[in-house]
Amino acid sequence: MVKDLANQSKDYNSVLRRSNVTAYLKPFFGSSFPQPPAVLRQQENAYLRSSGATVINHVVPRGIETKTQPVIDVHKKATQDAFAAEFIETVGNEAFAIVSELTARHLPRDPRVSCVDAFDSTFVETWDPYKVSRDMDGERKVGDLAAILKHKGMLFEDPTFPAHNISLFADAKTANANANAEQTFRKDQDPFLAGVDGIEWKRPSELGDPADVCKMFSGGIDPDDVAQGRLGNCYFLAAIANTATAKEDLVVNDLIVEDYADVGLYGVKFFVNGKWITVVVDDRIPCIPWGSQWMPIFAGLKDHSGQEKGVKELWPMIFEKAWSKLHMSYEVTAGGDTADATNYLTGGLVTKLEIAIGNLQDATSGNSNSCWEKLFAIMNPEDMTHLAFCSCNTRFDVDPDLLSNTGLISGHAYSILAMKRSEINDVRFIQIRNPWGCTEWNGDWSDKSSKWTEELKVEIGHEDEEDGAFWMSWEDFTTWFGDVQITDPTGLALATEGDLAQIDVYHSALVSLKTAGGPKKSSTYKFNPSVNLSVSDDCTVELSLYQADTRALGLDADGIQLDGQQLSIMLTDPENNESTAIDMSPFERLKCTKIYCVANKTYKLTVCSWAAGVECPFWVTAAGMGASLVACSNEHPTTAEAEKMRRRTNQNFSCVTCQEPFNGGSYFPLAEGPTCVECKAANEPKCTRCRKNLSGPYYPVGDPGICVPCFEKPQPASLPQGFNKSGNSYD
Repeated sequence: MVKDLANQSKDYNSVLRRSNVTAYLKPFFGSSFPQPPAVLRQQENAYLRSSGATVINHVVPRGIETKTQPVIDVHKKATQDAFAAEFIETVGNEAFAIVSELTARHLPRDPRVSCVDAFDSTFVETWDPYKVSRDMDGERKVGDLAAILKHKGMLFEDPTFPAHNISLFADAKTANANANAEQTFRKDQDPFLAGVDGIEWKRPSELGDPADVCKMFSGGIDPDDVAQGRLGNCYFLAAIANTATAKEDLVVNDLIVEDYADVGLYGVKFFVNGKWITVVVDDRIPCIPWGSQWMPIFAGLKDHSGQEKGVKELWPMIFEKAWSKLHMSYEVTAGGDTADATNYLTGGLVTKLEIAIGNLQDATSGNSNSCWEKLFAIMNPEDMTHLAFCSCNTRFDVDPDLLSNTGLISGHAYSILAMKRSEINDVRFIQIRNPWGCTEWNGDWSDKSSKWTEELKVEIGHEDEEDGAFWMSWEDFTTWFGDVQITDPTGLALATEGDLAQIDVYHSALVSLKTAGGPKKSSTYKFNPSVNLSVSDDCTVELSLYQADTRALGLDADGIQLDGQQLSIMLTDPENNESTAIDMSPFERLKCTKIYCVANKTYKLTVCSWAAGVECPFWVTAAGMGASLVACSNEHPTTAEAEKMRRRTNQNFSCVTCQEPFNGGSYFPLAEGPTCVECKAANEPKCTRCRKNLSGPYYPVGDPGICVPCFEKPQPASLPQGFNKSGNSYD
């Protein structure tokens, strides 16, 4: 077993030399030492070109340097390197090359680190939402890895996400810090692994009853297969429960590569920034003793009526592990957004709807309508090939104690499974599921409600089980739930010709000194990355903006989750009219919209941030009839213009002048960006006579002008030497 080398020795390169694997490790884990700027630039360009990118080598004016920042967690890297060395010694270089290549495709990129060069990259991603078609290259590589393991007669032990504390904790140095903390029934809000000790990683055959048979799926794929453990990832489990409602299990069946369970190897597919990738994992699950058995700490074994007896169903645990590897640890996956997670699982378009009691309002358009009819049509489409997954959150403006009296959980994500209207009593029903797999609504039409008749049970499909799923009336739903999130995984296919979903993807970044041009009215706006959009037929284009997921970055020095950036897409139509197509907050990874485009016309999309010097990688996707994205050529900034785009010390939303945060206070949206009250006052033009701020009307005499009281005040017949008639000093 590999031990934690970081605490034993800083010279872990000796492990690499013994295995002669340095050449294989460096491309994946990176060098142990900082590289000079020229080398970093070469590495960055090589990486971009290998993925089909067109690198634009903007010339940095003499005297201005491009800075880079370290991103490697030395403590984690030492342990990862040691596991990698052991894997290569036992399994071989070829197997490690496959694992490292698949893992490198989804390693999170730190948006806080400056890009060396400005770049543009465009590519096309195509898949069939109704068939096994996503990332077939990744699926083949999983098969190649399995063949090596079978030849050697070995079970897979993932060296890039090992059975170790570095895979559990965001910071392995804080491992077991909460082992003595008190547990509550709010497992989603307890400190990570509160009250948990004695963790061991076990294979599926060792979980629960050893006599039970292990299967990926048992009795079909069902939301009742999902049960939350001691991790606050209800949003993700609600998302995978949603995907389990798809007809013929077509989504989940394509997302998981389960053919190599005999060597403990699985692949799980995720849609990451416009591209399908495969996350490879082993089947070792973190467990604790429960009586005489070992039970999973997180998503676990769930018995229900639709499952075969004597069977352990594994797919939720494998999905959860792959999701954690995608974000580099289990701990950082606590807390999130269900619609965003469903996009990761489906590539679907995301719409968020705000609920007012008795009505529903679209948060993006503000147009009120009957939400029952709207959601009912989504949940019961006439075309059964059109899928949509919906989730909801309980209201934040309701007293948690009052909410808990109903059996609902405050600040909690639920899946929406079905909507039906009774022909017997005309009641509008909605079926909800708690990802805990228990703790249900106890009001009208709950499992044990006296309102149910045998006739109604048959019509609606009611079952009295402690499975987390329950029915409630539409009126009660609008009282207790605050929003609905809709993810449409087939809309991209409907937007294009044929049955395939096809998107054009534009990848670039706001880069200091080069393309970090700031907002629309900024003097350096023209240097922001831009792309031309065109379509072959008049159509509605599904447009999405992604920014890097900051979840893996953990918390800042104040214990606050690091956020992304406030980004916008500005749309310039063929008549040169400009409007805002998308506004993205720092708390969003994804924002979607629809725009109508006319064939054979060019629409320019410009991505910008709230201030010049704000750096951020991003991805723009477009789906429509013959939709195409072609990068525009930008001007090269002068030395003075580049200096205005120098990286801001404070990358968070703050005053463009003093860079101090607003902390909820007021600010002015000026041309160069948001400005605090104090800085605006300090920079106000002043009367050339009394030097007071020209905050009101003034006479444009001199530079900048004279206030009304000074102008109307009688002046001496002769001015002192050194002043002109406007009152301006010229000496």
